[in-house]
Amino acid sequence: MRNPLIASRLFNIPLMVLPDKLDAVIFGLQERIGIHVEDAPEPSMYLTQSGERREPGYQVIDGVAVIEVFGGLAHRGGLQADSSYILGYQTIARRLTAALEDSGVHTVLMVLDSPGGEVSGVFSLAEQIYNARGTKRIVAAVSDMACSAGYLIASACGEVYASETACLGSIGVVMRHVDQSKRIEKMGMTITHIFMGDHKVDGNPFEPLPEDVRARYQNVCIKLYTMFTQRVALYLGMDVQAVINTQAAVYVGDESLNVGLANGVESTDETISRLISERGGAGSRQTITGMETSTMSTEKKEPKAGQVTKPAATAAASEPTTTSEVVEQPAAATEQPAAVTSDVQADVPDGAALERTRIKTIMSSDHAKGREEQASHLAYETEMSADAAIKVLASGVSAVKPAGNKLDKVMANTQQPDVGAEGGEQAEMSDSARILSDLNASRGIKKQGAQS
Repeated sequence: MRNPLIASRLFNIPLMVLPDKLDAVIFGLQERIGIHVEDAPEPSMYLTQSGERREPGYQVIDGVAVIEVFGGLAHRGGLQADSSYILGYQTIARRLTAALEDSGVHTVLMVLDSPGGEVSGVFSLAEQIYNARGTKRIVAAVSDMACSAGYLIASACGEVYASETACLGSIGVVMRHVDQSKRIEKMGMTITHIFMGDHKVDGNPFEPLPEDVRARYQNVCIKLYTMFTQRVALYLGMDVQAVINTQAAVYVGDESLNVGLANGVESTDETISRLISERGGAGSRQTITGMETSTMSTEKKEPKAGQVTKPAATAAASEPTTTSEVVEQPAAATEQPAAVTSDVQADVPDGAALERTRIKTIMSSDHAKGREEQASHLAYETEMSADAAIKVLASGVSAVKPAGNKLDKVMANTQQPDVGAEGGEQAEMSDSARILSDLNASRGIKKQGAQS
């Protein structure tokens, strides 16, 4: 094996990836761990609309920053394993940061086509996305896969739209061990381990996996699965049990609506067009009365069947208010003067009125009867549109508020399996880093920078 370090990232380590995809990667690398770097696919492969390309690797279409998340996902670097592209979480994070700091961007769209990947790094990226939701609107478009770690990223966006054939879910954890002892014996070879520390060679591929080692690995998977399901519940405002009930199943298209994993079904191009129109982007006539401009539309955009959109008040909540406005007029409308008058401004409903209407619609819905507590949570403590909230109520999927709306409080209410020591320096580690540190410790691997 020419690259044992690559193999160590596939075997005896928990992964958040579709098992079939893991099999494909392993098959491609089975005889030789052959890796070579190639350029990432162009965004035009996933979109028919085009926009200005900006570094470090996203494009902007009328104020919508499009960030592609495709292929297998890993903690660092972009690799090419056989025919499977491996995208680094840090690369996605850099693109997200740049888009958030871009003054020409009002919405970030994460376009996903990924079966998932490594655990290391994905929880940090998901938290970055979740925490940025108050800065700019962040939306996920699944075209055509967001599974396992890919779905964690999608859920962190808060709004998830899937194409008709998109695959979503696989909310679970998988770990593989390869026993090559019979192959080694057939080759007439004997492998001898010389080591100190009872767990130094746990999980080695030259002998069957002992039951006690298997049990420890299973506990690691359980703990990571608990983190995974609780994060998805937190990001989407769902009940944890509703996420667990999916049992890592994969849902296609509108099936994802029934279990609360998506807000609507539409193509990526439709999502982009809608996000632009909601901000009065493409084709709008700009009337500038000051140094800053904003946009609004005098035309009501009716959502398509099955499409759920955020209320205008929510979509614009993070945007600063300016003293000058830009009005988009229908093609046949009379041209307006250069300055926007107070009469025009008076016709635009304020955010408070829209929010009152949204709350009233949810609370007075027939589906809210008998589910008043859940309806109250959806109305007052989430940003769901009225249509989306009513669909959740109608589906019977619970959406109670996680305690304190903080992951640490959610984790505190759930029994965790005991996987290694968690004191001392580990108290300052992130949950995922601590779990992987425990796993490495059980295998006799010291922290990075120490000699093993």
